[in-house]
Amino acid sequence: DIIKAYKNPIELDYGQVDSGIARHVLDFIFGVNISRSLMKSVKESTNRFIKLSAGRVQTPALSILVDREKAIRKFKPEPYWIIKAILENGIVALNQRGKIFQKDKVKSVLGTCKGKDAIIEEVKINRITRMPPAPFNLGGLQAEAYRVFGLSPKKTQSIAQNLYIEGYISYPRTSSQKLPKTIDYEKIFKGLSKDPRFKEKIINLKRPLKPHEGKKEDEAHPAIHPTGLLPGKLGKYERKVYELIVYRFISAFSEKALIESMNAKLNIGGEIFKFSRKRVVKMGWMEQYPYQKIEDEKFPEFKEGEKIPVKEVKAEEKETKPPSRYNEASLIKEMEKRGLGTKSTRADIISILYDRKYI
Repeated sequence: DIIKAYKNPIELDYGQVDSGIARHVLDFIFGVNISRSLMKSVKESTNRFIKLSAGRVQTPALSILVDREKAIRKFKPEPYWIIKAILENGIVALNQRGKIFQKDKVKSVLGTCKGKDAIIEEVKINRITRMPPAPFNLGGLQAEAYRVFGLSPKKTQSIAQNLYIEGYISYPRTSSQKLPKTIDYEKIFKGLSKDPRFKEKIINLKRPLKPHEGKKEDEAHPAIHPTGLLPGKLGKYERKVYELIVYRFISAFSEKALIESMNAKLNIGGEIFKFSRKRVVKMGWMEQYPYQKIEDEKFPEFKEGEKIPVKEVKAEEKETKPPSRYNEASLIKEMEKRGLGTKSTRADIISILYDRKYI
């Protein structure tokens, strides 16, 4: 790619040049000067030096957290009820009304259902295709490592950078979810197959090799992928992140998964209840990716028109909940959505917010 770029030079994009200069100017005006003013003000009023900072990305990121906190504090919980029908064999059906906020309505529904059997009005069984997950870009890797291992985005980025320096994975600071043929799929899988754990996954892949890719592109770098060079000794979390990348890469070349869903509609005294379950028909890529939760439930033998005894119809009281606070992974996702920062700087920005004790 580097040789190709030298042989095919492009004209300078002066729009990009100007935008880069504009960012430098903003960093000076908004970042350097306001940061200095903040520290000077605190010093003059308290006679203490406290390291504070502001920035064109840091401050809007902090604003996202402040706005969410205000929404949480402003929120007033409201009671509501969910009505459930308990049937045989542990089957629980939910009233189609969903959240009911009027207590009188709850009593009315419970009275209507009392002593009645459930009549199966409708049973639908559908098949759902689940595509393999897209290869990792940096944001995707950070989110998944947080979900699976609880690693902070900065820690994940640091581990990925070390794995790249050692030659075990490709350049991690990428937005791409694409795997071009030029990376040589077969060569990578040949190298990975020297590890028996990876080999048992790789031998199931169908030829010709074709990855399932995401929509995001990065002209400079492909999606994060293993190079095929197996690491020697790795630390605990380095090993975890490396294997996460490898299994995600393998699963991107795997077959689609097939899920069967059952949706049943029950009538209890004129009130409609619904029941659903899922089971796996074909594992596909889920067999190659050990971090995926698999829903594989047993389907009851329901027939339309059949009567089912009802053990109990009950109402569960709950409260509405405020918006959830951001965690590090969800904040990075929100920053990406709003165009704040870059793939390389978002984790560092969040780290600064912690260091300054703003959060």
